[in-house]
Amino acid sequence: MAYSWRVYMAALAVFLLAASSVRGQSSSCTTQPLVNFNSGFEGYTQSSTDTHDWVRNRGRTGSSNTGPNVDHTSGTAAGYYIYYETSGRTQGSTAQIVSPLFSNTKACSIQFWYHMYGSNIGSLNVYYQEVGQVNKTRIWTKSGNQNNVWRRGTAAIKGNGAPFNIIYEAVRGNGFRGDIALDDLSFPTTCCLTRSYPTVCNTTTTTTLENGRNGWTDAFNDQFDWTLGIASSSQTHTGPHVDHTYGNNSGRYLYIRSASAPVNSAAKLVSPTLQKPLGTGCQFKLWYHMFGATVASLEVSVMSGGTTQSLWKKTGSQGDVWQFAEIPIGNITAQFNIIITGSKGSGGQGDVAIDDFGLDAATCLCTNCSLPATIDWTSGWQSYTQFKGDDFDWTRRQGGTSSFNTGPSADHTTGTRFGWYVYIETSLPRASGHAASIISPVYNPPVGGCTFTFWYHMYGATTGSLNVWIQSKNIRRQLWTLSGNQGNAWKQATVLFGADSTYQIEFQGVSGSSFTGDIALDDIAFAKTCCSGSPKPTVPAATTPRSPCINSTLATFEQGANGFTQSLLDNFNWTRRRGNTPSASTGPSVDHTTNSSSGFYYYIETSSFTAGQRAIMLTPTYPYPLAACRASFWYHMNGADIGRLDVYVVAAGVYTLLRSITGNKGNQWLQAYVTIPKTVMTDYQLQFVGVKGRSFRGDIAIDDISYESTCCGASGGVTVAPPTGKPSGPQAPCAAPLITFDNGLQGYTQDVADDLDWVRDRAGTGSFGTGPNVDHTTNSGAGYYMYVETSSGRFNDTAILNSPWYLPVTTGCKVNFWYHML
Repeated sequence: MAYSWRVYMAALAVFLLAASSVRGQSSSCTTQPLVNFNSGFEGYTQSSTDTHDWVRNRGRTGSSNTGPNVDHTSGTAAGYYIYYETSGRTQGSTAQIVSPLFSNTKACSIQFWYHMYGSNIGSLNVYYQEVGQVNKTRIWTKSGNQNNVWRRGTAAIKGNGAPFNIIYEAVRGNGFRGDIALDDLSFPTTCCLTRSYPTVCNTTTTTTLENGRNGWTDAFNDQFDWTLGIASSSQTHTGPHVDHTYGNNSGRYLYIRSASAPVNSAAKLVSPTLQKPLGTGCQFKLWYHMFGATVASLEVSVMSGGTTQSLWKKTGSQGDVWQFAEIPIGNITAQFNIIITGSKGSGGQGDVAIDDFGLDAATCLCTNCSLPATIDWTSGWQSYTQFKGDDFDWTRRQGGTSSFNTGPSADHTTGTRFGWYVYIETSLPRASGHAASIISPVYNPPVGGCTFTFWYHMYGATTGSLNVWIQSKNIRRQLWTLSGNQGNAWKQATVLFGADSTYQIEFQGVSGSSFTGDIALDDIAFAKTCCSGSPKPTVPAATTPRSPCINSTLATFEQGANGFTQSLLDNFNWTRRRGNTPSASTGPSVDHTTNSSSGFYYYIETSSFTAGQRAIMLTPTYPYPLAACRASFWYHMNGADIGRLDVYVVAAGVYTLLRSITGNKGNQWLQAYVTIPKTVMTDYQLQFVGVKGRSFRGDIAIDDISYESTCCGASGGVTVAPPTGKPSGPQAPCAAPLITFDNGLQGYTQDVADDLDWVRDRAGTGSFGTGPNVDHTTNSGAGYYMYVETSSGRFNDTAILNSPWYLPVTTGCKVNFWYHML
């Protein structure tokens, strides 16, 4: 007995020592809970590199003589497990599920329970993959029928502290009786784990949920999970009927299913680890839907430096509508995570949904983004280069230029004669129309709409013009231009553009008619929205649905958004509504389609925002038109403080302004047209930008967007290559004759996609105090000219006159014309 007592005491001492060691370990390591799938996938995510998904299930699988009848945790048909359903699959197809990201500082073994029963069982593989590594290491495998029983599997993992994922892969065998199941995944206490989150640049975190969760994961320390659903997922009297991104019942959102969650429980969604923002104005944007009699709460928190702070919280039902929240995250000094917590109330009518959430791209730029440097010429040309195909070069200089009564006497940066600027010297041998260009380095694409500023000096009686161009994808497009004497002062210009590939900025100075035309440039600076890392990937088709063919498509908004999407790079959103807007003395009371209060339109609600802030809405993506193409829309701009409505075409990352309408137009719907430029040779979208005016009486509405039949692009939505070779129409000879219009239009034709036609006339126009009385050719009332009669037109209406096709030129070519604008 004494011997037995000594053995017992020795064993007890060993046990106490081991227990002490484990307790000491737990103070610096995290014990991960058992993953039994009873509350969802519990942080595990479906892989995007396999062929099928794992299915969460309880009871039997859908096929006979394969798969489990009960889970492993409870041993009953009420408990959940996950499995790979092999019916309807092909041999060798796979399903992969990926663990959250962990770090481990002590080598150990993971544990899991598997079920592989059926005559056609394939294989179950377990992989270990460290972050940043392309290849993964297989650490466990099993193949073939293992009978109708749950079995335990263990696999050794490293302890080097590197972040890693565990990947479970099921491979289909040669028939449908091959269902493979998993349950009770765990990390023993011998592992020293900490939960990790992938670190990403803040400009990539906005998620629409159409292509997954963008790195957002379910937390371990909550009671149930967020569910990815569509409108049909909603219960009666709770939850949304459409998603926010597309405004229809096929778009996705995340929600908490209140009918199946425990009372007063919470589901937490955790962002990837985000970089510290550049400044202090970072905001988190979120669309949420909280509708139902027993809705509890929705909360947004920030976790940084080991502490969690609540930023925003809503409680109770907020109505059957998507609501928008813009939440400042405060002064963040280190990496951080955003946590979204949905809480279950006392009943089953408490679904809470979220969609289109993420950090504001303009205010949350991360520290590792690359911003083009400010150019002040102090240290030389700063990677700008002279263009070799122009007439002369820009000159870098201090003090005044060499000519009298033109050019600056000091730079802009320092305001002294010791500072540097660049300029074009227009004295001899320069001639009128000679051009000089300097070109920026190649920049990576910006995260969104990019704004840059520069200071210019255009002083002199014969000042020519300054042009700004962007070059991207072998396309050169003008962004800004100014001509003539602007006075003896430095002035600032601001330019907005977008690009989805690398680009360069070109500054082009054009000389005027004499030496008093020097033009100078200084202090080129890019805003934070121009921040870039590497060239952006192609936007997934799901975020901008592509229409196969326009062919007179009409967007009335009666059934939803008609494929229109809200931009994630603006300040607020367009709102779908019917009847009056909430503010008095502004906005429509009826839509345009039905001319009644029951019809729908989209508008910008300007009560809660500041002057100049924008709301952007995009059409679906369309193939480029094969002929002249015009789009029509109806707009309503009623209010004392109306701002502006801009319409852009967006193609290949290039934003081209087609129409800009400003000011109060009265309480009426008006029609406007825009022409899709012939330079658009790729898929494109139209972008409607509503800009807020000075006060809340500035609601702007749009309705009934349509396209002419000529806008129908390539059949079936397949983009056709741009036409090559000679034009099919008649071609003018090499030496084009003088076009005087005395003998008709002489081969010129009216464009079919404009608003008005040019008129051939002589001896005065139809309006008093405007237009010419004589032509230029004969300088008499007998000669003909072409003019635009504006009496019956509307502001910004256009008239386009097209020349015949001409043969290619082999040398430099100029076009001369005489114009009259009075």
